[in-house]
Amino acid sequence: MLFRSPLASIQRIDVRLNDFTTTNHLNGSAEIDVDLVIKCPEAGELTNPSATLNLSIYPLIFPDNTSMMSWETWEYADLLNPIMSTYSKQVELAGMGDTDYITARISLSLASVDYWSTKRPNLYAVMANLSWEGGQQDQFCTQTGFRNITVDGSKLLLNGAPLKLAGVSRHEQYPAPTGRTLSDYQHFLDLALINSTGSNWWRGSYPFHPITYIHSDRLGLGCWEETPVFWMNEGDFIQGRTRNIFEAYWIEMVFKDLNRPSILFWGACNEPWAQGPLYEYLDESQAFLNKYDPSRLMGFACVSTHHWNQGFKNLRVCTPNTYGGTFDGVIGDYYGEIAKDRKSTRLNSSHRIRYR
Repeated sequence: MLFRSPLASIQRIDVRLNDFTTTNHLNGSAEIDVDLVIKCPEAGELTNPSATLNLSIYPLIFPDNTSMMSWETWEYADLLNPIMSTYSKQVELAGMGDTDYITARISLSLASVDYWSTKRPNLYAVMANLSWEGGQQDQFCTQTGFRNITVDGSKLLLNGAPLKLAGVSRHEQYPAPTGRTLSDYQHFLDLALINSTGSNWWRGSYPFHPITYIHSDRLGLGCWEETPVFWMNEGDFIQGRTRNIFEAYWIEMVFKDLNRPSILFWGACNEPWAQGPLYEYLDESQAFLNKYDPSRLMGFACVSTHHWNQGFKNLRVCTPNTYGGTFDGVIGDYYGEIAKDRKSTRLNSSHRIRYR
């Protein structure tokens, strides 16, 4: 079935939390920017290019697992209780430069919002409506939540409160014949099973299907999303930088999932066997994130026995992969092996996060 696109359309909405004020770590104010990208008609298609852009934000309520698995976010918006009055802005539907697109930024001060956390995964629907001559219009809705993740010394803080993470590593793969072609239900089932263990986060060592992070938002599972940069040696890093593929990885991953509050960490790579070129890659990756998404922490997964690896030196978190008790050391003595590894990993200035 084919559908005709409207002459103008909202292509994306990016929501960024710039600042917040809270006395209880659960709710408070939020200073946000909402960035919209709008595709415009070709020159001459409209008699009057003036258009009205309306923006509203509503709490999301998911009453059961069926609703939590839904792609139709807007159906679960609490339209009777908006957290702000509808914001209106006039825009001109004339593309910038040689493009057919314009951008619009709306800065808002929200007096009272409920923050997203692993215990209280409060979410909101940010809904935009674009209308122009002849009663034509287009609508766009995105799910998001407001939260702040940072480090204070050796403490990990979520909305200013200490956060302890306990979770698992997950792969987006089932036995044959499913392979990596998981259904939405299978994605949700995996995360629901993780949630049922009392875990509050999971890590994937490559970018997962977008619905996975939407589900994580709704279940209150923090997560780590990682670029597909794994097991690279120095030659691989040199080749990747020469071809400029790493920036493409970051652009595709970050802007795909920018609105997902459950993503607390961006992972730069998995178990690299390199030094100098790795450190250059990490510095460039951090510079990219500082520019486009400073709201998350960046780490990388290092083999815990690689004591020569100094990649954590300029990062705020230390995240070694620990295999003691599984592949080496005393098999089955997970906690004893982790304790030994903790003593040998002498990076006390960073917050350590381990997963199995």
